[in-house]
Amino acid sequence: MDEDADLRFGGAGDEGLYLAVSKQVEADGGLAVFSDAEVRRSPGMSDREFHKADETIETLRLELKPALARGDSRAVADEVDALLEEQGIRLDTASETYRTLSAAILKAYVGALEDLTRRHAGDVVETPPEPLPLLATSYTTHKDNPPLSEVFEMYKKEKQRQLSVKTIQDFTPNIRRFVELHGDLGIKDINRDHIRSFKEAMLQVPSRPTWEVRALTLPLILERTRDDADIKRLSPTTVNEKALATLSAVIGWADDQGLRDGNPALGLKIKSGKFSRKRRAIYSIDDLNAIFRLPVFLNGERPKGGAGEAAKWLPLLALYTGARLEELGQLRVRDVKRSAEGIWFLDLITLEEDQRLKSDASRRRVPIHRQLIELGFIDYAGEQREAGATLEN
Repeated sequence: MDEDADLRFGGAGDEGLYLAVSKQVEADGGLAVFSDAEVRRSPGMSDREFHKADETIETLRLELKPALARGDSRAVADEVDALLEEQGIRLDTASETYRTLSAAILKAYVGALEDLTRRHAGDVVETPPEPLPLLATSYTTHKDNPPLSEVFEMYKKEKQRQLSVKTIQDFTPNIRRFVELHGDLGIKDINRDHIRSFKEAMLQVPSRPTWEVRALTLPLILERTRDDADIKRLSPTTVNEKALATLSAVIGWADDQGLRDGNPALGLKIKSGKFSRKRRAIYSIDDLNAIFRLPVFLNGERPKGGAGEAAKWLPLLALYTGARLEELGQLRVRDVKRSAEGIWFLDLITLEEDQRLKSDASRRRVPIHRQLIELGFIDYAGEQREAGATLEN
């Protein structure tokens, strides 16, 4: 669009062409005669330039509009490959990321051609600002370091019986947006800086984008909407429970599968500063003294209806984690995990088919207090690990 504007108001400099032709003809003993209008440089496009531009625009429209109607992005394959090479990004041409990028570029081309057609008819069409450079970094993935998109496909395949169609539908665009921002990184290459910048970017996304904006890649969405102060953006809660929760679940699963060490998305939630309207009652000091002076804690008794060691550990876990008893009671020993940084935590994100949490907000990983470790909780969980039992039995 910018080059077209320069050509339209400055011309292509055809006077040089006519001068060169004249010299060539005269060198061969002939005489070239052109009108003053042809030879003299004047503002704007010459008739020749105008008709040539018209022909070029129409030829491209006839090729690309039917391709867009069919969803056939092969028409812009050369442009896509050139862009990726320029940015130093390597993508498998069979990947979903490559197809998404190709579709976005095809839409952008057709949109630009429509603007050029209107400009060629005399309508005022401003040149859009030059987009920001892509933020993605070049990474080469290997079999032992599969790209995020491939890991997500593996995750969906394993979890297809546990996750609803709605959950998969919610997860998919968040993975796609992350790839649009950073490229299809190898699962081992994703770090906290990537997650943090993704979080900041998603906070700038319109909460109710138009279909035109929705079809853009994340960097283009940010570029298109950054100066519009009236647009309502995604809330911290939405970014936490949708975008960041998706990454945490998928990367956490990859960690469990041995595809990487640690989960960089852990603990990067946005603090909204809001509290739930329904606050649970707080135990007083007298309440706590009454509970922890029971024979279960003082004399090691285990009541028949207390599910064995659950009578001891569930109240202690509730005290030091703030989790609900129904959340803690469903945990298995394999949900007691240790991060790459050596921090022990309870995994309340990766669910088994028969496990349920009370709300989406409860999907979290809770660090295990050092007092619980000193009391022997990690040792107890280790003793139960081989049995594959829940913590209480």
